[in-house]
Amino acid sequence: RSRLFAVVSSNSVFRFKGQRVDTRRIARELNARYILEGSVRGSAKRVRVNAQLIDAHADTHVWAEHYDREWSLLPGDQDELIDLIVTTIVPAYLAAERRRVDDEHDTRAWDLFVRAYWQLSTFTREGVGDAIDACQRAIALDPSAAVYHGLLAVAFNIQGIYDWGRSVRQSFEDARRAAERANQLDDSHPLVCRAMGLVSLYERRIDDALHYFGKAVDVDPFEAENWALLGNARGLAGDYAQARELVGKAAQMSPRDTYIAGWFGYLAMAAIMAGELEDAVQWSRRAIRQNPSFPGGHRSLVVALVQLDRLDAARASLRELLALVPDLSLGSLDAVLPIVDRADRERYL
Repeated sequence: RSRLFAVVSSNSVFRFKGQRVDTRRIARELNARYILEGSVRGSAKRVRVNAQLIDAHADTHVWAEHYDREWSLLPGDQDELIDLIVTTIVPAYLAAERRRVDDEHDTRAWDLFVRAYWQLSTFTREGVGDAIDACQRAIALDPSAAVYHGLLAVAFNIQGIYDWGRSVRQSFEDARRAAERANQLDDSHPLVCRAMGLVSLYERRIDDALHYFGKAVDVDPFEAENWALLGNARGLAGDYAQARELVGKAAQMSPRDTYIAGWFGYLAMAAIMAGELEDAVQWSRRAIRQNPSFPGGHRSLVVALVQLDRLDAARASLRELLALVPDLSLGSLDAVLPIVDRADRERYL
């Protein structure tokens, strides 16, 4: 179900079932780099399912886990186990690819994409700039790959949100151009759907954003980011309860996700709109704990603390925010806040 990697067909794989074969030989014969293998062991009442992801070229473990179930419940639990394993593989695979790229210093298009994906999650001016550069280099090598244009759109969008480019307007225009090009190349790729959703969100076209994020979930329900962005859009549309449910699902699926600070930052904004200010403080602080360099967490924390009349704490948070975004102004913020309702936006400002 993931569009980030190809999976060798089961007919090719099953000839190795039950054999003790060197993983490097399997990888060589199947032309694969990573191998997911597992086993099932049981007693009279209990069963343990073991699963592990192996980098076959390096002959090292990337991830391993076991799941204990009762035999009587196993038939109904099979889909849940599959979902847990598949959901975990995507971030584990990307993390392994990042380490490989860092070690090998390769400059192939895919390696540049992996580097950009991780640089974006830093939520810093330098990281976003590096991500844009890496995406553009990847596109120069492979201009027909929609996923590279899609990630470039996301990078330009983040650049525009925090005014880290030549101008907010230019960054958002660049984001739209990249997203539309990605959509022309492959309108069913989940990352392309997310890129179109983010462009729509920051153009305050909330219904279009909900459409694209919902499509991303339909295409790939095993990627936590899709659920989180759909939840964030729900929150900005005024449905705070639904936002908490969907982002909570994403956080349960991928509790150490590289983008989780952004998810909590959006929830803080939704909580402010809903008048749940104590919640907003908690979501903001969770975002900051996950990534102290994430400006959105500091920004919503300032807003919530002011509305709670905790002015000393708000001033301290504002100093931390301005250290990250020294050129921040109410005018620039008004231009980028994805809050559709004018009264809600004015209250946040």
